[in-house]
Amino acid sequence: MKKNLDINLQLLPYEELSKFEDFINSPYFNKLPRLIKLFQFIKENYDLIHKNKLNREDLSAFMYPGEPFKDTSIRKLISDFNKHIDKFAIQKELEDDKIDYNLKLLKQLRKNRVEDKFDRLYKEIDLLNEEDRSEVDQYYENRTRLLCERFELLFHKSIKEKKEIFQKKSDMLDLEFVLKKIYLYESMTSVEGVNKNVSYHFTFFNEIDKYINSNKDFIMENEPELYRNYLQLRIQLTLDKNLLDELEHIVYSKYAQKNILRPLIDLSNIYTYVGLRTPGLRSVYSRKNFEIYKYIEKNKLLSKFYINHINFVRAIQSGLSAKEFEWTKTFIDNYKNKIKPEFRDDVKNYSYGKLYYELKNYEKSLFYLTLVNFKDYYIYTNAKKMLLRTEYELGNNENVISQIESIQKFYNSHTEITDAYKIDTLNYILILNELAKLQLNSRNKSDKLFKKNKLLKNLEKNKNNIVYYNWLLEKITKLK
Repeated sequence: MKKNLDINLQLLPYEELSKFEDFINSPYFNKLPRLIKLFQFIKENYDLIHKNKLNREDLSAFMYPGEPFKDTSIRKLISDFNKHIDKFAIQKELEDDKIDYNLKLLKQLRKNRVEDKFDRLYKEIDLLNEEDRSEVDQYYENRTRLLCERFELLFHKSIKEKKEIFQKKSDMLDLEFVLKKIYLYESMTSVEGVNKNVSYHFTFFNEIDKYINSNKDFIMENEPELYRNYLQLRIQLTLDKNLLDELEHIVYSKYAQKNILRPLIDLSNIYTYVGLRTPGLRSVYSRKNFEIYKYIEKNKLLSKFYINHINFVRAIQSGLSAKEFEWTKTFIDNYKNKIKPEFRDDVKNYSYGKLYYELKNYEKSLFYLTLVNFKDYYIYTNAKKMLLRTEYELGNNENVISQIESIQKFYNSHTEITDAYKIDTLNYILILNELAKLQLNSRNKSDKLFKKNKLLKNLEKNKNNIVYYNWLLEKITKLK
């Protein structure tokens, strides 16, 4: 049996090969010439290696032409090369994160008592951190790390010089702890929302709630990111409209006017969360979502960044719900290449598929939806659900039944999909399956009427745990 190469290409994507070539050719990072030759093999055969089409025998023939297969030497060579891939990934991470890089440099300045440069770099890091609060947990962690370096620098100074730093460090540790707990609680609440079998313990929530309210004026004024995330958590837990109104006011008055993107995206996430839990107001929050993405697009706030594929889909869904078809198509056209490469094609095809479905161009919708592959179960399963609707609209009931069987098999083999998500979809496909069979097989009017009424009762029974309820109701009602 031929042996796989086991080269860690997950940490060496194709677009990084040029940078890695500089790295592996640097005598500072690599003192083994044979690794340079191995890199040439990878560079020339990257796609074949990525698809596991080459093995150790192929590499041995390249490295040692005319010699017998050297398994031990090849395994050692690959091991050494993978270690250098690891070093490259770490080096790249260090260089890409300017604040982390500078904090490490600050530590060295502090250890070596280079106080004049320490003070200058300290101020630079502080300004750099304040400029970007998009990852709010990282923002607070950076503040703490920065202050801790100042604390260590002053630790052996006189009492007078260091007395204030003790209180500052204590306060900063409190703020970081509270923010990170809130940030984590937000995610835990979201998980509970989609998985009814999960129930977490929010151990410090009461203490955090008391801390926020006891220091509310100070926190609102000096720690707006902390207060904004606190409001988001409280809304998730209570669905309190007054708190949501307060959050909207803060986001639009303090962040949107300064064209700061992250709070707008977070507000969109909250609208989606609340809309899913208040079905009667779902269209209201969908419209609010559209207004957010319309504002984001108008002010070109997405032009500098990759777009999270879930947020891209949310923008498309909100545009279609608002019947803003021209805006939606323009958004897809303008921003599809801003989706991260690993999701780009699938999200683009899914988005065009949804758009053309709403425009009742079912043939074109079908073309795009069939191009969606499995990389993210959310995109893939939503494309499949939309594909079923498209096939039904085209009268392809045999295809509907066949596709439903493949979806059921997919769900059975993917345990990472939550039960709540499965239930909504399974109820949908079970009813649609019966509807498609009824269209194909039932010619007796009384039998058809009986089965139609049975479908309507089943649909009503599962009204709160089914996707595309209104569409199914319309199609069942139209049965003659």
